[in-house]
Amino acid sequence: MKKLRFILGCALILSVTACNNCEESDTAGHSCSKSCSETCSSTHADDDDGNFDFAMSSVCQAACGVSDYDKSDIVDMAEAEIGDITKCPVSGAIYLVKESSPTLEHDGKTFHACCDGCATKFEEAPERFYKNV
Repeated sequence: MKKLRFILGCALILSVTACNNCEESDTAGHSCSKSCSETCSSTHADDDDGNFDFAMSSVCQAACGVSDYDKSDIVDMAEAEIGDITKCPVSGAIYLVKESSPTLEHDGKTFHACCDGCATKFEEAPERFYKNV
């Protein structure tokens, strides 16, 4: 019984915090056809034409992202340098580019990803994510 309660508690936490387990059904890009929390959706609300990995969005925004910024602070991905706030080409998370941020190169352009996981996903399918840059 204790184990079942633990499992149900974990499932409840995941359903509240995970991007793909929300209740509304109008946010573009969610494979589950459900929308996410206000925090998560604010990171990709304007990305209807992007090809971001929305499964990574909430994870990356929580782990790498910044929450206190104005939209005017966001620097274009292809121009962002260390110290700039930009959008990850894979997850769409808004983050601060640091020296430790992975550097990606494609089609003669150099840009950053928010984390190693996104860098790996980009390298596996650059044609999917490059159009976001």
